Amino acid sequence: MRLLKLLLLLFAFAAHGAVASAQILPAEQAFTVRAERAAGGLVLTWTIGGETYLYRDHIAVRSEDGRAVAFSTPRGTVKDDPNFGPVEVFRQAARATVPKDALPSEAGLVVTFQGCTDAGLCYPPVHRRIDLQTLAVTSHDPLSADVAAPRVAASPANADDGSALLTGASLTWTLLAFLGFGLRPVGNNPLAH
Repeated sequence: MRLLKLLLLLFAFAAHGAVASAQILPAEQAFTVRAERAAGGLVLTWTIGGETYLYRDHIAVRSEDGRAVAFSTPRGTVKDDPNFGPVEVFRQAARATVPKDALPSEAGLVVTFQGCTDAGLCYPPVHRRIDLQTLAVTSHDPLSADVAAPRVAASPANADDGSALLTGASLTWTLLAFLGFGLRPVGNNPLAH
């Protein structure tokens, strides 16, 4: 009976997760950015998905070698965020202007930004590269580029402590793994004796 209740509970979590994830946009759809030339420099414009917001102070513009590039944004709407307290956010659209004299002589810029959903899910920082010749916007992985970024050491591939299973796993698999690790028979546990 207890096992049946546990399975029903796990099924409810999995079903809830599937419904919740169907309503949350992937970062690529929640935040799209485009670049346009203007008389004063370069204008970056974001389109922000519904029930999603972009943090004003989490926008950063850098040259490809990692140097900060000056830019300006209008004021955002003040939101009392559960994670960061009072912050300025943008909804539906955002705009940043990079002055002409701040543009690097290199071929591109790296723009980093972050936002959350009204449901409480925060996206990891999003990185986009803007080609200054064509204004094409592409995905950018700061860990594979020469941009100075902190590196995270990967866990060994042969680790048998279960951490490899949890890395990048969905909430459902993580819950199942924790329950599985916690439900080992007492006879196999050397600490139980």
